[in-house]
Amino acid sequence: MSNEGSRLKPLLMVACLFSAGCDRTLRPLPETDQRIQFLGDYYPHLRTLYFQIGFQIATCVQNLNTLQKMRSSFQQEEARELVSAKIKELEAQRLDLERQLSRIHVEAEKGIAYQKFSAIDGGGTRLPSLQKLAKDCEASLRRVRESAAGQARESDSDMNEMSPPKVLPVLPVRNVNPYESAQVSRK
Repeated sequence: MSNEGSRLKPLLMVACLFSAGCDRTLRPLPETDQRIQFLGDYYPHLRTLYFQIGFQIATCVQNLNTLQKMRSSFQQEEARELVSAKIKELEAQRLDLERQLSRIHVEAEKGIAYQKFSAIDGGGTRLPSLQKLAKDCEASLRRVRESAAGQARESDSDMNEMSPPKVLPVLPVRNVNPYESAQVSRK
């Protein structure tokens, strides 16, 4: 067993070094991810912003790589410090963008959860407070309908007490020949 352990030790060290050297940059999710589909269905503007942030992060990472290579190629300390300051600035921007991307992930997941909660609550397991609210709303609607029906009955009885409206005679339209009317006006 110690022989096996000694053979695995170099592999573990290589794996640790490899994982330490990996870029931990938060990348945008693929369009098939349920969070992105949720954003597309309910918040398309936020989905667009999400992909714009992802593009900006990729640009930041590319610029950081370029600056790090440049810094390592410089010999003068003053030039290296200048590049290091810009690297710190870009790192701060990248971290801020990644925080925004992460917030969108969280909010999209919460939105998916709330959507499921709503489906569950609407499926017969509604909270007692929601059931009470539904009963209160139904009672209010019933009162409004009864009030409207009572007013309609009163207006019907008022209409019966009044005299019926007068009927005005409608005379039929008479066709006039323009030739005849021109001769009549000349006489």
